[in-house]
Amino acid sequence: MSSSFHLFGDLWLEDPQLFLTDTELSKLHQYLLLIQQLDSSWKWQVSWDLQSAFTKLVEKETDAWSQLGVDRSPQYLLPPSGSIRSPLA
Repeated sequence: MSSSFHLFGDLWLEDPQLFLTDTELSKLHQYLLLIQQLDSSWKWQVSWDLQSAFTKLVEKETDAWSQLGVDRSPQYLLPPSGSIRSPLA
């Protein structure tokens, strides 16, 4: 029975000891404190609206293509679907 490993946010992984070498585990542990600090500083700033953010992305993306002289239709940009809290994002 494998245990789960909380990386950050809503991301839980299988126990890294099952997959990483001792050297890789050592490197992971070096970064865990920084990852945990980042996670607690975010504690989840999901106050923005996903649809509004996507609309802005579409505007910026099509503007960037236009500046290069390329006519790129926004229909090629697909909006994200599902929950922002999904285990796999």
